[in-house]
Amino acid sequence: RSGDEWVTRYSRKSLRILGSVGEPINPEVWTWYHDVVGEGRCAVVDTWWQTETGGIQITPLPGATPCKPGSATLPFFGVRPVLVGEQGQELTGNGVSGNLCLRGTWPGQARTIYGDHRRFKEIGRVRGSSSLAKIWCFWIFCVPVVGRLGRNSTHPGAL
Repeated sequence: RSGDEWVTRYSRKSLRILGSVGEPINPEVWTWYHDVVGEGRCAVVDTWWQTETGGIQITPLPGATPCKPGSATLPFFGVRPVLVGEQGQELTGNGVSGNLCLRGTWPGQARTIYGDHRRFKEIGRVRGSSSLAKIWCFWIFCVPVVGRLGRNSTHPGAL
């Protein structure tokens, strides 16, 4: 929107890796980030995580993971993502939408909310699931391509 000049007027020769945190960025922004900011030579580490997860959950490893614009790619070490439907059932296959959840525990997992442990137990509960310790849910997600996690651009709530 603002043009590339505010980026291109500076040298970016020292850059080797570009990072993005939070939710995967859309393909158009990813391509601009790679081509303009990274001059087409820098790896883009586009990650998925939430404040509640305490750190990166899904991310490419620079130089080792083939990247696709708009996709955070694969789970980080020790992370076991799963898609869960409204009634708590696990969803599999391509073209399915549901809640992106994490099975079991993961490195950096929070254990409570200071002063409000009851709220902490409620925020991750899956509808239809009675086991908070087994599955934690965070966001509406879609698996459009085998083995890759990415933004569900067809979901009305997607950004």
